[in-house]
Amino acid sequence: VEDLPRAMTAWARANGLEQVLTAHAPVGPVADRLALMGRALAAASIRMVPILRPWDAAAWPHAQRGFFQFRKHIPALLA
Repeated sequence: VEDLPRAMTAWARANGLEQVLTAHAPVGPVADRLALMGRALAAASIRMVPILRPWDAAAWPHAQRGFFQFRKHIPALLA
């Protein structure tokens, strides 16, 4: 949606929000879209707060060299 940042800002204003919580997307097209929305919301004095789930925080440091290196850590992450 081309006007998603504008639509999100209008929705937040219409509902009297001071902040909007979102999932944390560190990289990729979702991260790019969230950055656009964050700037649009900030221009309207509305904070966008990314939430990093505990399992993402635990796994992220191991996700640096592709899946095959990462999969070595999966058993410990699931334990």
